[in-house]
Amino acid sequence: MNERKTTNVPQAEPVTPSAEHPTRLKTDPRIAQPDEMYQTLLEAYRGLSDQEARKFTAKLFLILANHIGDIEVVRQAVALAGPTGSAPQKQ
Repeated sequence: MNERKTTNVPQAEPVTPSAEHPTRLKTDPRIAQPDEMYQTLLEAYRGLSDQEARKFTAKLFLILANHIGDIEVVRQAVALAGPTGSAPQKQ
C-alpha cells in the first residue's frame, strides 16, 4: 500500500497583493548565476527515468509554487509556460 506521510507544517498567511507584493509574474532576468542554475537543473534530472523525471518535476513545481504563495502569480506562470506561451491579460 502506498501511504502518504504527513507532517504538521504551520500554515502560512496567504500573500495579499500590495505595493510590496504585487500580483504580477516577474519575467525580467533575475537569475544571478544562470549557467549554474541551468547546470543544477540538468544534474537533478540526470539518470532519472521518464516517470521519475515527471514525478521530480511535479514535486519541484509544488515546492516552488508554495514558495511563491500567490495563486495569481502561479496562474500567470502556468499560462506563460503553456502551449501558447502568453501570460493572461488583466481585465
